Amino acid sequence: MPHNPHSKHYFLVPNRRVRDFVGRQGIIARIEAGFSTETSPRIVVLRAMGGQGKTQVALEYCHRAKAKGIQAILWADATSESTLRKSFQDFAEKLKPPGMILEQNAAVDLVKEKLEDWPHTWILVFDNYDDPRSFNNVDDYIPQAKHGCVLFTSRHADTNDLAVANNVIELPGLSVGSALELLLKQSHIQNSDAAQLEGSKIVERLGYHALAITQAGSYIRRQKLQLRDFMSHYDHQRKAVLQQTHQMTQYRRKLNDEDKETALNVFTTWELSFRHLQPQQADLLTLFAFFNGKDISEELFEKFLANPISKAEERLKTNQALLLLLDLDGKLDEHKFGEHIINFYEIALLQSWSQEPDGYRHFSFHPLVQDWILLRTDRDAFLESLLISATSKIVFSIVFPIFRIATHVVVNTFITYSPKQ
Repeated sequence: MPHNPHSKHYFLVPNRRVRDFVGRQGIIARIEAGFSTETSPRIVVLRAMGGQGKTQVALEYCHRAKAKGIQAILWADATSESTLRKSFQDFAEKLKPPGMILEQNAAVDLVKEKLEDWPHTWILVFDNYDDPRSFNNVDDYIPQAKHGCVLFTSRHADTNDLAVANNVIELPGLSVGSALELLLKQSHIQNSDAAQLEGSKIVERLGYHALAITQAGSYIRRQKLQLRDFMSHYDHQRKAVLQQTHQMTQYRRKLNDEDKETALNVFTTWELSFRHLQPQQADLLTLFAFFNGKDISEELFEKFLANPISKAEERLKTNQALLLLLDLDGKLDEHKFGEHIINFYEIALLQSWSQEPDGYRHFSFHPLVQDWILLRTDRDAFLESLLISATSKIVFSIVFPIFRIATHVVVNTFITYSPKQ
């Protein structure tokens, strides 16, 4: 009997589906609607900050699609081009005819040809396509077929260009109800009016972030805490809560081109975004995190840099982060400021930004991202590192006392808190 690959079912999807999947019914419906369009192939982008649950939504969708009878569902690791090629090699081994010897570099073409000839609907997931600037030829891996459905998960805004506007889905935080349900399931605490009241405070403080709520629930269960006691623990031990990693967690992914998957916590998932920044950019973002994260205005920096204390060339040399924002006259360069804000937003390290009627850009942090940046930073050492000049001990001895006072005045005027470890 001749080999007929179309007679088989292929469900090549990792076994990382969480048992306590909650909510997201509207998001799943939007993915389904995106796959009902007339484009060829049908591409949907699911985008959000790290830990918000993109991969889990995609896994849930794949399992539901399998239950509906979709015969071919393939899951590719798009962390880098090398991990993507490895995924396609694995697919090719499953799709090729028996006895066929697969030539080197032929896997991608074989998979594309098989899917383009497939007579029924198929789904191909590109998971964790987070670095399109260093790996921008992903189109070469997308089969062109009218029955094809392609789902990207990503934290990078550049992936919006892969799909039509209606098929770009920004995944928000969990709804209040879903966040509470997840917290109670993870903490093994029975639902009650008191649990709802205390739990709502917790999920609000955690920004309705799926991974953080999962970790908080695990922390509560492990420490045998009452919900009413968690907030005081979090205020004093938030680093322990956010860094808590359970090796059995379903939140896992490969880091770089490693073969082994790593269990993720809130800290590790955002470090994946932070590593895309140059050192000066990282310092600038860290400086931003010392301000009130709900609304930071460009005006603050314009006024500070117009202050006579900060105009002198020698003094500006002591602050490498602020140098990124200056024009040749030592004043705020609006274009540079805007580009840095957009870049931070595009890699999901800022929650939002806008151009307001007052003429200035305003931006905000997700509360957990701000927690994470401040917790990974030694506040005093960071501020001093911004002030120390590497060019002259004389400049340091004269300028440092003055500039330190000026910087602390600005920072402490708008600082939100000094996080405890």
